[in-house]
Amino acid sequence: ALVHEVRAKECAPDLLRRAQPHRWPLPFVFLFGRKDLSLSLYALNIYVENIKYALETSRQARLLSGFFIMAITHTAKLDQRFEITVELARDVDPSAAFCTALTKHIVDKLRSVNMEYAKLHETIGRRAVPRVQLVDYGAVQTMPGRKHRWIKRT
Repeated sequence: ALVHEVRAKECAPDLLRRAQPHRWPLPFVFLFGRKDLSLSLYALNIYVENIKYALETSRQARLLSGFFIMAITHTAKLDQRFEITVELARDVDPSAAFCTALTKHIVDKLRSVNMEYAKLHETIGRRAVPRVQLVDYGAVQTMPGRKHRWIKRT
């Protein structure tokens, strides 16, 4: 319990003081970590795990580095647009056919694992289809050790 209290004091002293942990029945957990790993598209959530699953299960998986970034942008008419930037593996050249096949696979997998997305796709059709952009190896901005942000907030 002492280790947890010391770490909590280091991380959030003001929060700890206001929370009065000495009054809580132990044990308790105070978690710090990554923030939300989802995007909101027309009021529904698209999760990073859904896209990871789609990319890992595609026929083209060996041609991908595994890095991608999801974003929501807006059209001139202020409609939301779902975009996914996917990094290719070393020495792989992008093609329109490759991009089309990958986009179809992503949509199929999203529809099977995310019921909200399936309903949205059924309702608005093509507007729910992500715009997939294939980029060369190393183009996805990473931090040292090849860590990156899954989601780009605009």
